[in-house]
Amino acid sequence: MYNKDFQLKWRQQIEEHKEILNALFYVIFAAVIIIPRWWYLQKYGLSFPFWDQWDAEGEDVVRPLVEGRFKISNLWLAHNEHRVFPTRIVTLLCFKLTGVWSNLNEARVNVFIAALTPVFLVWLMRFKNELYGLRWLVLPIIISQFVLPFGWENILVGFQSQFFFLMFFALSGFTLATFKPENVWAFTGVISLSILSILTMASGVLLPLIACGIYIFHSIVDRRNYLLTLVFVLLLLVVAVTGYQMVSHVDGHERLHATDFNQFFDGFTRMLSWPSRLNRWLAVPLWLPVFIGIPILLIRKSFTGFDLLMTACFAWTMAQVLAISYGRGHELAQVTSRYRDLLTLGLISVSWFSVRLLDEFQRNARVWVLMFAVGLSFYITLYKAHKLRFADDVIDMKNQYALMSLEVSNVAAYYKTHDKSALDKPRFEIPYPDKERLQQMLDLKTYQSVLPKIDKGIKNNK
Repeated sequence: MYNKDFQLKWRQQIEEHKEILNALFYVIFAAVIIIPRWWYLQKYGLSFPFWDQWDAEGEDVVRPLVEGRFKISNLWLAHNEHRVFPTRIVTLLCFKLTGVWSNLNEARVNVFIAALTPVFLVWLMRFKNELYGLRWLVLPIIISQFVLPFGWENILVGFQSQFFFLMFFALSGFTLATFKPENVWAFTGVISLSILSILTMASGVLLPLIACGIYIFHSIVDRRNYLLTLVFVLLLLVVAVTGYQMVSHVDGHERLHATDFNQFFDGFTRMLSWPSRLNRWLAVPLWLPVFIGIPILLIRKSFTGFDLLMTACFAWTMAQVLAISYGRGHELAQVTSRYRDLLTLGLISVSWFSVRLLDEFQRNARVWVLMFAVGLSFYITLYKAHKLRFADDVIDMKNQYALMSLEVSNVAAYYKTHDKSALDKPRFEIPYPDKERLQQMLDLKTYQSVLPKIDKGIKNNK
């Protein structure tokens, strides 16, 4: 029997404990992201440094620190085309706290860094009252993009935190520019995040460029202060140009570039059709909702602030795809695991516009059915593609674990016998591609004092 007094009392109790319930929601949501990633790492991760870590972390941070010649500028020294400043900060903090240069410790920290983006995005959606009705369908896409192990390389290798930082800086910068377009302090935050983004990866220059578009959009559509917009845009362009000039030229990397339009287009369509492995046409249902949604909402003058934020995320992802398609387009046989995370913000924006179109045409049954079909095709395509590749992603993690275990075994054999033939292995069977230089580094007492213990076998290396 309906009891009105009981229902009112129940609602009152919920209202009284609203802050606690909100906090509990974010704790549970963060746990949904963190626990699977932590499990992957505990099962397949190893402590011994791997490849790029030897140069960017060992030679630039750990060794100078131990030998008393560390300079603050070491944190943003060039590594290939990048600066990896935040990643080196993680290395520095982990080493100072533990006294051990451990890939596993850094990768554990990365689990929480990776969770920043989805937690912040969901918080923003709730704060802006954008998470209701069909819009809850965006949540499974957010969760899947941060829980599934398609970016296994970024999960298992501590050095890969740069990708998580890049995403978080981009989302944060776009948020400030979108919702505080005339606030000088917010613009200062955008500039700061742009600089951090540039010091993270070479493609960090895309943040200030996309932010320029946000400010220009506000100026045109909302008739904002044109002079202030001009100042903001010019300053952001200066930051972007300066960042581009900081990109280092790396000998030999030209061979990775797409040599003609066919190679570029092949890489571009391969990137857009991910997570599909073979069918390039699946890029159409995967990205169609955003190409339909943005112009329709603009024409109908229903384009909201959150729509603008999602458009910025989409534009940033497309720019990343273009950069990878050219920079790594030569014989791009598949989308490398470390690049897959860069598609995440774009795919989330597609899910957003899928449900926004349903909201927009809820009073027009015929068009609503058509938009429903477009959105459903996106969800089904993404679900089936992930389902088909999940087993292969797990196999890739297992293979990576086996490979890293073999590398550690070869290093252990060298330390036991000091016979350099123990390191005379194919390049993926030792933890650094140059065996002579690896031997030199392993012989240094500095590294011997800070590397994880491996003399008792692989299990203790964890």
